[in-house]
Amino acid sequence: EVYQEIHEEVRKRCPDVLLNYTTSAIGIPDEERVPHIEAIKPDIAGFNVGSMNFAVYSENDKQFFWNDIFANSFDTMQHCINTMNAAGTTPEMECFDIGHIHNIEPLREMGLIPSSAYYSLVLGVLGGAPATPDNLIHLSKQLPKDAFWQSVCIGREQWKLSAVACAYGGHFRVGFEDNYYLPNGEMAKSNGECVDWGVRLANSMGRDVASIAEAREILNIPFRA
Repeated sequence: EVYQEIHEEVRKRCPDVLLNYTTSAIGIPDEERVPHIEAIKPDIAGFNVGSMNFAVYSENDKQFFWNDIFANSFDTMQHCINTMNAAGTTPEMECFDIGHIHNIEPLREMGLIPSSAYYSLVLGVLGGAPATPDNLIHLSKQLPKDAFWQSVCIGREQWKLSAVACAYGGHFRVGFEDNYYLPNGEMAKSNGECVDWGVRLANSMGRDVASIAEAREILNIPFRA
């Protein structure tokens, strides 16, 4: 019900925008991770393609403030991707390390990965690959030829890795889910301010920014009311 309410309110304000809903969860049964995908049939849904430690650690305090196991077995993955496919929802394949990229291949061989599915290379989470240019470049080289991919960097290295993604033909994500700070070190006032800086970065790297319609065409995701 909460997802439905959010969906309707966003559609009122931005009728054609691409909507992406998470299926990430820790300690929740598989059947409880996807009912909103079945009910709402969003354009895109986050698809986690591997298990890992997942933690928040303070270097200053020398302690973990939160840690758990982010479990995504192949059974869980098949349940999620089958639900997305039935709903006509494009999977955003979230890869936190090199093994996650290769976990996708058996699912692809089984015919479960649609052609519109794309890769998010998520760096900077403790338990996954650290947020370095070398790691982003290495992960991008593991992808299938001509794959659509984006850099998702957690923390202040976001802007550096966004520039690397631009240089290597990828795309990038910005916003408060990942990083609160702008390239000049100031705390951002809104997600919109992050996007404005992202546009400036892309343009400075010789890249154009897609409109919503162009993004739908690139990703092969037609509009559904």
